[in-house]
Amino acid sequence: PVERYRTQAERIAGGATGLRLDIPGDHQDEITRLGGTLNAMLEAQEHAAERQQRFIADASHDLRTPLSALTAEVELALRRPRSAAELTDALARVGEDADRLTTLTDDLLTLGALDGAALAAESIRVRESLEAAAARARAQLRDGADRSVTIDAADELLAYADAALLARALGNLVDNAVRHGAGTITLGAAPFAASTAAGCLIYVHDQGPGMEPAFIPHAAERFRRGTTSRTGPGTGLGLALVEAITAVHHGQLRICSGAAHHHITAGANAAHVACRHPGSGTTTSLVLCGPCADVVPDRT
Repeated sequence: PVERYRTQAERIAGGATGLRLDIPGDHQDEITRLGGTLNAMLEAQEHAAERQQRFIADASHDLRTPLSALTAEVELALRRPRSAAELTDALARVGEDADRLTTLTDDLLTLGALDGAALAAESIRVRESLEAAAARARAQLRDGADRSVTIDAADELLAYADAALLARALGNLVDNAVRHGAGTITLGAAPFAASTAAGCLIYVHDQGPGMEPAFIPHAAERFRRGTTSRTGPGTGLGLALVEAITAVHHGQLRICSGAAHHHITAGANAAHVACRHPGSGTTTSLVLCGPCADVVPDRT
């Protein structure tokens, strides 16, 4: 059986796909268990390769679209003499395409940098991170819009996290709440002490109609966008970045919308932590486990 495994593995190493080791089904011993483990590894590798190919194809498409738009705008502007006003309009459209391309490239580079990155985590005041994200949300809301932003977190509350990465994740979440949500946006945090871990649960809630239930399990996949958001701004990488940031913290990302609840990131240590949100609207939560205390120690 070992020689049979070796022969089949040699074919797989030579580029053959879809192959699995032949495991005898009439008995169980260490050789058959080894074959089962190797087959599981091959399955995981093939899935990873498929995800990588899809990501490359999607990234190529999304990078090519703004580049093509930029080229078309420039060629159109140069096709004949233009007035100053026409050139200003063309430059404005070029600027919009350049901004989208810059955002997309930055998101892709950040995702790539997070793979295998060392986490620079420390005990940080959650309220300060939430206030920065709330200011970002308020800046995007139109003047006179019937929407507000509130914060529900104690001043002394700590979380064990990379401050820059947490700010990036919260920024993406409030962007989604402003763009796709409705009503009041609430940014909150609370400590937790579960049977397996202690830490901080951070969430962003809005009062909008919520996500499509069938889309929630796929919301954090790269370049996946719901049917209601495909024509709007965004690259389809916002929640993917949040998921990657949560994963590097060994935490858990949750999306709760109406009656649909989904744990995007496994986060076994956080599995027993209860959610904190109303029964309506959409809530995205980051469950961050860490060694820090629940609150800032009393320095007096």
